[in-house]
Amino acid sequence: MVDLPSGPLAAVDAEFEKMALETGGFTFGLPGTSVREKLLQVTAHDICRASFGLPFKMHVLAMSRHGVPYADMLALIRFVASRTRRAWSEERLSPRERAFVALTAHVTQRALGESFRRHVELALKVASADDIRDAVRFTAEMGVIETCAALEELEKILATS
Repeated sequence: MVDLPSGPLAAVDAEFEKMALETGGFTFGLPGTSVREKLLQVTAHDICRASFGLPFKMHVLAMSRHGVPYADMLALIRFVASRTRRAWSEERLSPRERAFVALTAHVTQRALGESFRRHVELALKVASADDIRDAVRFTAEMGVIETCAALEELEKILATS
């Protein structure tokens, strides 16, 4: 089990904390991505949604507990906020991490058109199709409906790649 800070959730609702830990246990157990990649994904989701309350604080704390340096957290914020060619050269994030974060941003915003296709193609250069599936599956942690739509689109893209 991955050490995730759940105490603040218990203060809101003890039953919700249990549900969150069960969901986190499943999603963080997906084998195709590392804990660091998953933590970058959930924090990218917070940034995309401009949600800087309790979830963001908990995700930043989890990144810190798992050894993600502060400079890498800043690199994540710059990458998600910028989305320019320069952002893709962000050295503190690996090409694979950038690809998974970009896919997470697409899922978060339900932007599953041509840009999603291009980012899947970029991801295929640095990750296997199965790892990409797990990265997209992991976004169910943040929204099942968006993830279902993204998985359907991903399968279409992979079938033609």
